[in-house]
Amino acid sequence: MDWISDNKQTWRITILIFMLLVTLGPWTFDRIYVPAGEACQNSLRLEGNFCGIPLAGIRMLPWLLSSTLFSSFRFLTGELSLLQAGREIMFGFLFILLLLPAFSMLLLSVTGGKRSRRWFHIVVLCLAIALGLLFITSSIAQPNLALWGLWLYIILLFCALVLELLCLWYERPLYWEQDNYR
Repeated sequence: MDWISDNKQTWRITILIFMLLVTLGPWTFDRIYVPAGEACQNSLRLEGNFCGIPLAGIRMLPWLLSSTLFSSFRFLTGELSLLQAGREIMFGFLFILLLLPAFSMLLLSVTGGKRSRRWFHIVVLCLAIALGLLFITSSIAQPNLALWGLWLYIILLFCALVLELLCLWYERPLYWEQDNYR
């Protein structure tokens, strides 16, 4: 199991590349109104009068950032209530937290792995896995299996979490090698 610790830079960069590639896959649906009697062309029937076109995760980022800024502006001008603006801003914030492991993994790969940074990365990975599962299970759309990009992203986060924990486990000092041994 020393190969996990010896090659941590390689597997971190590999997982990071795959994480970036998976953001090109579908993460949610762009809902389009199509009456129930008509067929959905190039999309999936989500519910009732709505069809959905799969939307890639990377395409969601600019949309959420602009939506968050626009909601803040509309709140300041009095067009939106605090609850409406807060819901839209919170959704954008949670999506950015979902992408935070990519940045923490990049930081860990570039700067090295102090234990405190690694524990921060593990916490970020756990938070992102929970948010991703929450995002999928609370989705309006029934065909959640069509969101393979988000599913693969969560699987990659889980693999990164397991590898980080194994790396910490095998690099721990033995009891008699610790400073408090007498």
